[in-house]
Amino acid sequence: MPHFHQIVTNALKKLKYAKSFTDQVKIVTAQKGVAQFELRLEKEHCDLQGTMHNGTAFTLIDLYTWATACTLYDEGTSFTSLNIEARFLAPAALGSEIFIDSRAADPGGRTAFVEMDILDKTTQQILVQGTHTMFMLSSRDGRKSGGVACHSRTKSWIASRFFRVKLISCKDQVAQFELQLEKPHCNLNNSLHGGMATVLIDLYTCALLKTAYEKNVLFSTTELKARFLGAAKLGDTILMEARITRAGRTVAFAEMDILDKTTKKILVQGTQTALVVPQE
Repeated sequence: MPHFHQIVTNALKKLKYAKSFTDQVKIVTAQKGVAQFELRLEKEHCDLQGTMHNGTAFTLIDLYTWATACTLYDEGTSFTSLNIEARFLAPAALGSEIFIDSRAADPGGRTAFVEMDILDKTTQQILVQGTHTMFMLSSRDGRKSGGVACHSRTKSWIASRFFRVKLISCKDQVAQFELQLEKPHCNLNNSLHGGMATVLIDLYTCALLKTAYEKNVLFSTTELKARFLGAAKLGDTILMEARITRAGRTVAFAEMDILDKTTKKILVQGTQTALVVPQE
């Protein structure tokens, strides 16, 4: 097996909690700073409309940009996410095969920048564009081969874990939620990981948007952003404050702050832009 292919394989094997997801993703090629993958979309990867779930897209961006960055570093390197962004350009339907093209910029300091395109394998249409900025926490020997990072789970993980979120209040297009962080919510450094935070933004801004529209309205995300300002540790309770900034006829905008409940320090800031899709 080629050297960089083995680096990516070994890195992903460390993510035992994500094995059910990573086992479905095929490594097509891996070189220094560049990797390509494939995935056939099954039911667990899709939303209620039968298209790729936003959480699946963010899981791919989170895990596989990190795996690509591992080709530039040694095995003692650990990272924390600074910023994850995704722009949703087109849907992918259940049963489709998607092609994942990930590229890492060769870093000159302690920050790694990786971008990813998720495409329809057949048509080569770009479906999602994502970026991931990571800060290098430590390195045993400097840049060389592998690493350890913060990671996301799949939709099945989302379904089994998010019932723990408690609704505190919901009034006048503002809602508050609470969650005590447990092991399944945390990364290998025992802090809230990027994928988890971004899925919280996705699900709970969307849930709040539902309160501003008729029951038969669905939403199609066009842009989802998260900015990471601080860390929350295993056992901490986080407070999520979601606000609708505009509920238009065709486009809706919402934002969310994730805070440490005790100190009120803002840990993550997120925004969601979604198209309003009325159903017959």
